[in-house]
Amino acid sequence: MLYTIGASTDPYWDSSPNGFGVARIRNSRFVRVAESRSQRLGSFDGAEWLGPRRIVVPQSAPPFRRPVIFRLDRSGLVRQGNVPFPARDTTFAYSPDGKSIASEPIEPCKSTQDTVWECYRQTGEIYLQRTEGSGRRLLTRGHLDTWTPDGRLLVTNVSYNKPYAALDTETGERGVGLVVGDVRDQ
Repeated sequence: MLYTIGASTDPYWDSSPNGFGVARIRNSRFVRVAESRSQRLGSFDGAEWLGPRRIVVPQSAPPFRRPVIFRLDRSGLVRQGNVPFPARDTTFAYSPDGKSIASEPIEPCKSTQDTVWECYRQTGEIYLQRTEGSGRRLLTRGHLDTWTPDGRLLVTNVSYNKPYAALDTETGERGVGLVVGDVRDQ
């Protein structure tokens, strides 16, 4: 089980996130916990699994920092480095096959703001790149949600007034169906 210290562990949300942990249960009795505590690790979005034994953890802001990737092994949590996209790409999703990352940055609402938290909004630009960071390109205009199990990207339009569509990242074709085996659900 993956949890954020100070968010998942505080039912009243009176504290700030300050790390994350993984609890492993064996034989229904033994609980082994691996934690990484830091004021910089975690946000209310929380840590997320990034495939088997890998975890992506947002860092607190301001200032904006790129999320950190950890690997869970027998010795505990091992930091592997930061994600390979810009710090302001606060919405992101790794593809089911682990080969691509889709992300959407934020931008200040106006250039004369007094504080870093005064106003930020999604840019409405969705980028795609390989997981090691190469090949970054503008994929489409709109807002990002997640990947479908068959490897398409769920997106909506810039003003959020249309339903989400499944976007084929290779062809640019949009549809609503999900491919499950040989059955297409339209």
